Amino acid sequence: MNRFFPFEKFQKRFLCCLFFGISVFSELPANAQPLGHPNIGGSNAGTFSPKNTSTTSAKASPGTIEVEILNPQGQPLADVEVDLISSFQSIAQGPREEITTKSTDSSGKVSFSDLQASLRYDYAVVAKQGDAHFGVPSFRLAKSQGQSVRIYVYPTTNSISDAFVGIRGFLYLTQREDFLNVELMFRVMSLGRKAWVPKNLLLQLPKDFQGVDVPLGEGDARFERASEGVILKGTYPPGQRDIRFSFMVPRNHRETQMIQMDLPPRVAELRGLTEALPGLELDVPGFEKVQRSQGPGGEGTVLITRKLMRPGEAELKSVLVELRGLPTRGPERWIATLVAALIALAGLFLLLRNKTHQQISDGERQTARSLILEELVALENARTERKIGPKTYQKT
Repeated sequence: MNRFFPFEKFQKRFLCCLFFGISVFSELPANAQPLGHPNIGGSNAGTFSPKNTSTTSAKASPGTIEVEILNPQGQPLADVEVDLISSFQSIAQGPREEITTKSTDSSGKVSFSDLQASLRYDYAVVAKQGDAHFGVPSFRLAKSQGQSVRIYVYPTTNSISDAFVGIRGFLYLTQREDFLNVELMFRVMSLGRKAWVPKNLLLQLPKDFQGVDVPLGEGDARFERASEGVILKGTYPPGQRDIRFSFMVPRNHRETQMIQMDLPPRVAELRGLTEALPGLELDVPGFEKVQRSQGPGGEGTVLITRKLMRPGEAELKSVLVELRGLPTRGPERWIATLVAALIALAGLFLLLRNKTHQQISDGERQTARSLILEELVALENARTERKIGPKTYQKT
């Protein structure tokens, strides 16, 4: 977990902003399809996605997980490797994880028995096909019943075109004293009948990026840290997956700062949002005119814009965000440092004189007092002219 930025603290706010941003502009048409794809037609276009399920079952014995692996047409798949991931949590003994692997029989079924029905144990079931992983969210076993799990395994492809995938994105910027925090969320929508497994898909971030946070998405969908940015990883079967990451860039303490980053392929829509601070302007070249609106939950005001791709437009491969009217660092810090240094030099002067001459004359004392007094007067004048604030004044 990233130690530079407490992502969890802002996660709810970020998701709230996401859905707020979606509501500000009109939604994509219900039959919208990723750019560059032919029309697949039919009333059920884009709705093909049988759901994996995990439920308690009286038919399964206590302490047992019965797993059924099917293809998208509902036919059983034999000889599919299935991992049971058992996680144990204990403060005294420490956490541990065990993986048990079995293969399905001719009926597409496999079972795991003699398992613990305890709050300390949770289980995840994952079916593997090549580099792809298909599974259900982790669960705990009931004491009186077993668990029944059904997982659909799809043909896989590394080609985003073959998988019929489109992506919607959301970018949220927040300001801190010494850095800008950038949070991105992408909704990967697969409308075909194959699972997309991206391969070596690097998104480059600004050269001075730091503090990357990459929480795990649904299943194994996720971003991973890399030296130049983040890598899109995981399995994206038919349906949709939400993935996100955040990073920071240092503030340049100028009125204008630009941030440029790569985007995943097939981004059909991207929205950008930031807090509407006094004098702040948001500019994203090629995007719609920035709007001012009430923030999520009615708190404050935000600036929001978007880019909705149209047929025939070149793919949106990167985005450049420019913030203007940022607060700059004034002279207060330098003034305080200079005054403090002068006072310290006066003290050092007295110390050295005292070591050289054990007896200090009245004239020397008067000179030292005058020097310190001059610096204190300079400090008072800086405070009166509001060149330094009350905190700096008190510290100095």
